[in-house]
Amino acid sequence: MQKQFFTVTEASTKFKVAYSEVLYVFKEGHYCEIITEYGTYNIRSSIEELIEDAPENTLVKCHRSYAVNPSLMTGINKERAIINQHSIPVSRPYRKKLNTIFLSAA
Repeated sequence: MQKQFFTVTEASTKFKVAYSEVLYVFKEGHYCEIITEYGTYNIRSSIEELIEDAPENTLVKCHRSYAVNPSLMTGINKERAIINQHSIPVSRPYRKKLNTIFLSAA
């Protein structure tokens, strides 16, 4: 089921974060670091679970350890997706799909 928001608990405070505000997600071990314009959040989840819960094409896997929000991307080349000042790696298996979604989101 696709949700519009997810919750994050940090220092006993719960935050409601919209998937549409997520710039990109980085996986490290069993945790995902979620980067938004407003801050960074860590949750125990897989990238695949976040993508599955998010509205369609809100988060797109671009590397085995990264997923990006194509609607917030400002550029793309063979090796990198650009979101604001962030440069996120794009690996060959995900390049074509990400490029197609990026161009259709523009």
